[in-house]
Amino acid sequence: MSALTLTLSQLPSHPLDCSGLLPASLSGLSARALKGLLLGGGPEPVKLGEFFDIDGKCDGSSLTIINRGARLDYLGAALTAGEIHVRGGAGRFAARGMRGGLLSVRGGALDYLASGMRGGVVEVIGNVGDFCAAALPNEPFGLNGGLVVVNGDTGDRLADRQRRGVVFVSGSTGALAGSRMFAGTVVVLGDSGPGAGIALRRGTLLLCGKTAELPATFASSGVIELPFIGLLARKLAQAHKRCRPLLTLGPRFERLCGDLGHGGAGEILLPAATGRGR
Repeated sequence: MSALTLTLSQLPSHPLDCSGLLPASLSGLSARALKGLLLGGGPEPVKLGEFFDIDGKCDGSSLTIINRGARLDYLGAALTAGEIHVRGGAGRFAARGMRGGLLSVRGGALDYLASGMRGGVVEVIGNVGDFCAAALPNEPFGLNGGLVVVNGDTGDRLADRQRRGVVFVSGSTGALAGSRMFAGTVVVLGDSGPGAGIALRRGTLLLCGKTAELPATFASSGVIELPFIGLLARKLAQAHKRCRPLLTLGPRFERLCGDLGHGGAGEILLPAATGRGR
């Protein structure tokens, strides 16, 4: 029997809470049990079988979800092992609190992708919303480990309050990328919106495209050679093929230290060939 595939067959009138759709949780369940599985998100729980066609059986290692226009929230939330492949896009809070495994999304994702994530790999082919890898309003930290790869653009507040881990964005970002970061690494190949690094405490923002209105609370250390960027590029290229363009970066960067209003222990790195792009 083939691996389990859930295909949306009917469009719900409200978002669905898909946090229970994990390979380990669905492993060994009969077709009848799967159809009766309850999904929240609306006024009342609904049965999985009301909205999805079910094909195959889950062995605990892999799950494929084919979306056709619904808002599916919390996909991959709390995932610890195995793989979830989503075709057609994810809703809000995808990979929320994820600790291991792989969440692969083709079609983009909405706000708060990878919030509170602690491990594993998330890859999104498409654009994502605001607060990617960021903290929820009532929580101290955003991304806390793992690798997030976005092959597209992101909205505002990318990596807000990030504590650990790496975020790689092949496209551009909105405003305030890396705001209030505690540590970790953010790499943006495209252009960055205004206010990148505001209230940065520690961590690295590697901004490869044009940058708009960097905070005045960053001080330039001039153009210097940073051999560790080559090591970072090779490590990320080994971790995910989408990161391979980093291998073309040279060793010379303008280094800006800041946010000086918050200790000045963080840094924004701009490739010397690009400069500030203003």
